[in-house]
Amino acid sequence: MVQLKQELMLYGLDTRGRKPELVRRLKEYLEDNEQEEASFGDLEDNLTPLLIDEEETETVTEDQCKREENDIPMVSKKVAFRSVSSMTKQQRIMMRAEKFGMISSEEHKKAARAARFGVNSAEDERRKSMEDFNRIKKRKERFGVVLPPLYILDGLEERKKRELSALDYCKL
Repeated sequence: MVQLKQELMLYGLDTRGRKPELVRRLKEYLEDNEQEEASFGDLEDNLTPLLIDEEETETVTEDQCKREENDIPMVSKKVAFRSVSSMTKQQRIMMRAEKFGMISSEEHKKAARAARFGVNSAEDERRKSMEDFNRIKKRKERFGVVLPPLYILDGLEERKKRELSALDYCKL
């Protein structure tokens, strides 16, 4: 159909309509203009299957449709069910991990949970404490108090010791 429309467009003919109309229009044009016999023969060979396809179409009644539907065999698939109650807890966990593509090792589970809920790990705390030190240092430089970084670190550790001792005092 696409080739037929392209051929019609090539000769400047109308491309709207059904296949038989388009084929007839193209043949009439070619006969009127007396194109070369070779090109017409090739075109006729190409268009013959299109005409045959149109002739072979037939109307299908509702009775034929119903008969065809009834002739279709029903194929049932057997589905195997595993009894979950007979499995151990570990087997259930492994089966669930396979089914949903979950992580099975405990370390990976803990890391994923920490990432999801924002639980700080030791590395995160160290990184944040260094950021805090840098922030304090910049603030002190801005206001004219310059202290060596070792003093800031020592001060932080001393402060932590004081807080721990105060907490120990509160526990007693």
